Amino acid sequence: MVVAYDHAKKLKIARWLIKKGNNLYYSTVPATESLSSKNIFFNTILLCHNSDEDCFPQVAYVDGVKVWSPSITLECSAIKKSCKWTKTLIYNE
Repeated sequence: MVVAYDHAKKLKIARWLIKKGNNLYYSTVPATESLSSKNIFFNTILLCHNSDEDCFPQVAYVDGVKVWSPSITLECSAIKKSCKWTKTLIYNE
């Protein structure tokens, strides 16, 4: 995972990288192809805004599939209201 960070604005942007050999790549899916639940994770960017204690990109396994979360806790009710976050799906760039 790579996280771009703006410390002054408490903004984090995260995306998963795939390792092939000694290189790291973003996963891409052409816009003409359907996304599987696996591809959705790899083609998602997570943005979150607040202090690291309240809000930081996390990856978890749910039913054997990777999912993004802005908190260690996956329950929506447990994510602090001060944590502003969104996920964006990216097709072939």
